[in-house]
Amino acid sequence: MWHEGDEYVRFLAEFFLRRSNRSTVQRHLLGFLDTFPSFEDLADADPEDVVAAARWAGLRKRVARLPEVAREFLSRETWSSDDLEHLPHLGRYASQGIALYVLDQPAFPVDNNVRRVVGRYLGLKSEEEVLGAAAVIVERVMTEGGVGLLKDVHRGALALGWRPCARKPRCEACPLACACDHALGRRTGSAVA
Repeated sequence: MWHEGDEYVRFLAEFFLRRSNRSTVQRHLLGFLDTFPSFEDLADADPEDVVAAARWAGLRKRVARLPEVAREFLSRETWSSDDLEHLPHLGRYASQGIALYVLDQPAFPVDNNVRRVVGRYLGLKSEEEVLGAAAVIVERVMTEGGVGLLKDVHRGALALGWRPCARKPRCEACPLACACDHALGRRTGSAVA
């Protein structure tokens, strides 16, 4: 729904996905959009009205700042992932999601799902190793096919993290199992968490 919507829909989805799961965002985002159909409407909104419309997200403090975030976002023509990270309550994940899915800039947002997939596949244990691998993924995919392919690779990593590479992995259902350090280690008894 949101990866193909207009810029505003994609922005909101990435904002809410920072702390809400995809099924919650999918169920409630349309109702929020009925109340605040544009960046301009959100920028002009009373923070308490925004909180009421997004009660489902459970992010009172963060959501109360959305009108301010919308005003800031509208105030500039161009943004980078680093610039976005300085907006109130966005953080690295939402900033990179907005950079990739809204602004078509190379980024690879790392949430728990992506962290599990990349970490298990490559046998990485630390956050630094996973973030380093994400940077390499961006570089290689941008060389091979650009931002459209990068979005596809990122969506694929997310989907693998939702299903076969969930907290309790189902390696037998994963299309990458034949080359995955974790899956291969499970077969030999030396799997990486």
